[in-house]
Amino acid sequence: MVEVQARAVAGLVRGLGEVAADVGGGHAQTLGVLRGLGYQVVVVGSGPLEESALWHFYGSEGYEYVCGPLVPLPLEDASVDVAVALRLLAHVPNPRAFAAELCRVARRAVVVDYPLEGIANKVGGALSGLKHALERTPHTRPYTSFTHRHVEELFATCGFGNPERAGQFVLPMALHRAIGRLELSQKLEGVLRPLAPRYGSPVIARFERLRR
Repeated sequence: MVEVQARAVAGLVRGLGEVAADVGGGHAQTLGVLRGLGYQVVVVGSGPLEESALWHFYGSEGYEYVCGPLVPLPLEDASVDVAVALRLLAHVPNPRAFAAELCRVARRAVVVDYPLEGIANKVGGALSGLKHALERTPHTRPYTSFTHRHVEELFATCGFGNPERAGQFVLPMALHRAIGRLELSQKLEGVLRPLAPRYGSPVIARFERLRR
């Protein structure tokens, strides 16, 4: 999943400027991609750097770390060229306020991901529930699914548009976890790849600033 995510992000943020914010980047899954494209990176985290995966993999070199809330973000207006926020939009209590904060700090573009509302997502939810019931393990934290139109409206109200999207997986992630075989999952997704632009989920999307 991380490899697919990295390719999608790289394709969407290439050539957008020099400074990027990796919002919620303490998971350390996006910093390498952004630095590899030549960005100066400001990572916004919710806790002490020393307790994050970012510290474990990168130490404190090669990026700036800022600790603070998601709303409001601890960054100045238009202080970065692109703001990247993965695995957050579906979990925040107020997606509209969060989207507005991303747009406030970004001069050129915002990149987010979200679970796509639809049959595959519903099947994935059912599979996930069954898996947890059989294993008697706690459920993952709740999340919100979105339609493309809903997310477009969130950013349109802030003056961002011209969306470009990359669908990641055609089959639900819960199914891949149930399969438990990387090679088989890769083959299945490879066969279904032509369907990913329309049906793939989570979706990684870029929204560009339309006015200044």
